[in-house]
Amino acid sequence: MRIAQPVRILGHAWRREAARCFSSSPVGIIGDLRQIKTNELKGDGTRLSDIVARSPHTYGIGMLDGMVGEVFIKNSTALNGWFDGMQYRLEEIAPDETVCFLAYAQVPEWRAVRVPVRVRTFADLEAFIGEAAAEAGFDPAGGEAVPVRLEAYANTLKWFIVNGEGNGAPDHLQSFFRQRVLGGLDDVEIDAVGLYSPAHKGIASNPNTALHMHFITESTKEPFVGHLDDDLEIRSGSATVFFPAS
Repeated sequence: MRIAQPVRILGHAWRREAARCFSSSPVGIIGDLRQIKTNELKGDGTRLSDIVARSPHTYGIGMLDGMVGEVFIKNSTALNGWFDGMQYRLEEIAPDETVCFLAYAQVPEWRAVRVPVRVRTFADLEAFIGEAAAEAGFDPAGGEAVPVRLEAYANTLKWFIVNGEGNGAPDHLQSFFRQRVLGGLDDVEIDAVGLYSPAHKGIASNPNTALHMHFITESTKEPFVGHLDDDLEIRSGSATVFFPAS
């Protein structure tokens, strides 16, 4: 995988008590996505390098301070996919970068669960992950956030990449959504990381879904990282999900 040299993307120095962490869960959660609509998702100064340094087996998703790009963490390698104007860039994140949102877990070993052929859409996938997580001994219905990975072949998918706050008009949420870069891919293999948690809808995921995932694919000309949107068609029988083995 070819990755550009790390650079300092953002110059913000926000330090606010906007972070939340649910220590009862195997997933650590920093930030609250509901604060986007009030322009208060500024982070608490947590450096991403301090998180990944805790274990060589850190996995996670998030956003850097300034909300530019999609963070993807696998085996403690943290990448940020972002747009510099019209130019897409994928970079390993510099040690001093801070996060405004992060959902992460240290997972030394994963347990594979084959996804049934009937699971084809994002909604199918979300429902299956909820069922499979409960069968694996997790308690998402009781409020536990569950780390999850996905390997699959996507016939089609839609992605987006956040691109800052915008000008705040007519309100902060609409401005944030307007700034995103949206796109799609066909016939790609994806490796996705994320969390499943009905209790954290809106806090750590879209308010309409309990599943939040970022993906990487090398089926494109250059490796690509983005947010996996809820418009997805999985090739029947191609998918495997993974949960922490212990």
